[in-house]
Formats: sequence, C-alpha cells, structure tokens
Amino acid sequence: MSKQQFKSALQDELNKLNDQIDWKIMHRLSYACDARRHKQLTSELRRLNRDHLGLWRSLTTSALSLLL
Repeated sequence: MSKQQFKSALQDELNKLNDQIDWKIMHRLSYACDARRHKQLTSELRRLNRDHLGLWRSLTTSALSLLL
C-alpha cells in the first residue's frame, strides 16, 4: 500500500467514524471510545502530512540555495 493509498484509507475511516459519532450524539449515546479513535486517526494523518511538507520544504530550500 502506497503512502497516498494509506492516507486515503485513513481519511475514509475518519469519515465513517465522524458519521458514527454524529449518530451517537443525535441519539444521546456515549462516544468516548470513538473520540479516542478519532484523535488517533487525525494525529496519524497530521503526521503523514507533516512528513510530506517537511520533504517539500527541504526540496524547495535546496533549490533556492542553488539559484542564489
């Protein structure tokens, strides 16, 4: 599974979990376990995006240093 496919799968799971949490809120049920899972998924997505941005920054910084 590529990194992009993994990010897409995480996003899909996060969307399903959001729907589940919304349903539980509307029916006044506890969603504490779901909230913890949501926090884990968003943290993982944030980490994957941060890694991608770090690579992009290093590439652009090195390209700029070559131009100057």
